[in-house]
Amino acid sequence: VLDVGSDSALSLAKVCLRECVDAESGHDHCQVNATPHTPTDALPTRLVDCTNIHHPRLVETKDNSACAGSPYLALSYVWGAESAQRHRTTNANINTYIAVGIEATTLPQTIRDAVYVTHALGFRYLWLDSLCIIQDSGEDKHREMAHMRHIYRHAHLTIIAASASSASEGFLQDRSVSNHRTFAVPVVCPVRESLVSTVETISESLSQAVTGTIHFQPTEEERELSDPIDRRAWCLQEITMSPRSLIFSSTTLVYRCQAEGRSIVPIGQVETRPDRSSGYTLPQLLRVIRNVPSMGTLDRHEPALPYNNDSQLRYTWWEFVQAYSRRSLSYPSDKLVAFAGLAEEFHQQKVTRLTGADYLAGLWRDTLLRDLLWFVDHAFKPFPSTRPRQYRAPSWSWAAVDGAIVQLFVSEHSNDRPTAEVVECVTTLEDERLPFGEVCSGHLVLRAPLM
Repeated sequence: VLDVGSDSALSLAKVCLRECVDAESGHDHCQVNATPHTPTDALPTRLVDCTNIHHPRLVETKDNSACAGSPYLALSYVWGAESAQRHRTTNANINTYIAVGIEATTLPQTIRDAVYVTHALGFRYLWLDSLCIIQDSGEDKHREMAHMRHIYRHAHLTIIAASASSASEGFLQDRSVSNHRTFAVPVVCPVRESLVSTVETISESLSQAVTGTIHFQPTEEERELSDPIDRRAWCLQEITMSPRSLIFSSTTLVYRCQAEGRSIVPIGQVETRPDRSSGYTLPQLLRVIRNVPSMGTLDRHEPALPYNNDSQLRYTWWEFVQAYSRRSLSYPSDKLVAFAGLAEEFHQQKVTRLTGADYLAGLWRDTLLRDLLWFVDHAFKPFPSTRPRQYRAPSWSWAAVDGAIVQLFVSEHSNDRPTAEVVECVTTLEDERLPFGEVCSGHLVLRAPLM
């Protein structure tokens, strides 16, 4: 689909969503958050009412009977320049946005497109950070950031504005065929009825043959950092925490859930396959970690368990850290904050599994010696590795560098045994309300023999 914002494309997206969450015939793994009613205690503090796409309105969900139980969509996008978000919610305008509403023409195009898509898909409410968080209130930011993983986890669907490098660009423009990097190969198409090939039948078939063309194009899993959103650090946890996503990529429209990824194409030509453009959703990974007892029961499209479930949890964490390190931040101080939702989710798994759950500026106490085995990937060109001028994390944490890192994967089944032991490791949080956020200090003491 090239006309990603057309009525027909969005109608096909609705079909994908309906097939995914249908109570009787939907995907088994997608029934989480599939209910059309969101528990009141799971609603974000504020939502945007998209009933009137020309005049959306900010609403507060507490004690709001209209919001109670209503599903909502979330938006994941790239802010770009600060000037693109001039009409974000502040203490000065929040009362107006709630009482009167927001003139849509004053909003950046990506926000307007998201409001339109929400309405077109048949939903009333949309969550997005620039309008649903008071941007000049540190108190409100801290409170909402602490619930970020729940916001995307409970969203019925997340709109991924993957193609837009700024909020001012929008994401509903028709896609160009040239974006697909396609190439064509001519092919002779023989015509014959017999399945038995002889010299005579082949010769006769070729005499009646017509020339056709086979078109080749990269699959979605071959996209690597090709869209602006794939390079934004915040967006990694947003897409991985979401149970369902509608991805407006630079080439087409993709629907992805916990069971499949599919390009949105005309009825009769639906292509279904695992979508690797942004990896697995976190619910998928955690489902595998929790529920797969042995290698033999794995679906061929699920991640393989190297040794056991504890190993998979650790390897999955390292994979996320490596992927995250290859993305950029507008504000370097957000390095740990933008990863906090994922860290909190893994913390919950560790607590459930009764392993060491202490989070130490991007590392875990129970696997600390192994977690220390990271190094800077100097071969990764888009974002060369540097250390920020301002303190952000202790030097032994990957969060202390900007740029790609590589984690050495060492199994507990390896013959190599650590010769060092951790004597003490302590980190101090910048804000105790954000246990997975910024740190202001940290130190590590090891005991090991001298070589």
